[in-house]
Amino acid sequence: MKIAFLLIAGLGVSLVLWSGPAICAGEAAANESVFEKADTNKDGKVTPAELAARRIVWFKELDTGKEGKVTPDKFRVGVFEQMDRNKDGVIERQEFIEFFAGRGHEHLKTAPSVLPAHEKGIPTHADLDRNKNGYADSKDYAEHYNGNFETADTNKDGKLDVKEFEIWRMKLYKEIDKNGRGYIVVEDMVVPVPVNDKAAENVKK
Repeated sequence: MKIAFLLIAGLGVSLVLWSGPAICAGEAAANESVFEKADTNKDGKVTPAELAARRIVWFKELDTGKEGKVTPDKFRVGVFEQMDRNKDGVIERQEFIEFFAGRGHEHLKTAPSVLPAHEKGIPTHADLDRNKNGYADSKDYAEHYNGNFETADTNKDGKLDVKEFEIWRMKLYKEIDKNGRGYIVVEDMVVPVPVNDKAAENVKK
């Protein structure tokens, strides 16, 4: 950890200014996209195993009371604020995509020709792996969530206000809570990879 000393002449006082990598690392981790958090070995690819592991961590982050379940209020708290990075009270398409896929996808300015199957709830690895090569990269994430943005942007003005976001977020919650219990457990969020999943077969080769 770097330490800089500033000596104030005449007073003989040394002020210690801390500029540590731990703070920078913490800030960087907080700004990581969903894709970057899932890509634990940082090879630019998310495998089915990495996706499943990230979902478990995500559930634990949401389950702040350590009760083994996540209620709707916990599922939506703070997410809008995280996505609205310029703090203008709305979530623009690029903010939405960057939250999930990271930077570098500015070319995605319009809706995709084919929207993702939203009724599936949180996407499986097969949903994200659009070209079926056995992994999902940041481009796959960007294209998938560009479709999600289009689904959420009901008035088609290119941005999500709080109401649109809440409707989209809670629709997602209800899709995950398929049993209608009013809460979700970790098994609801960790989507198993089917044994006949082509993406999974490619990973094994």
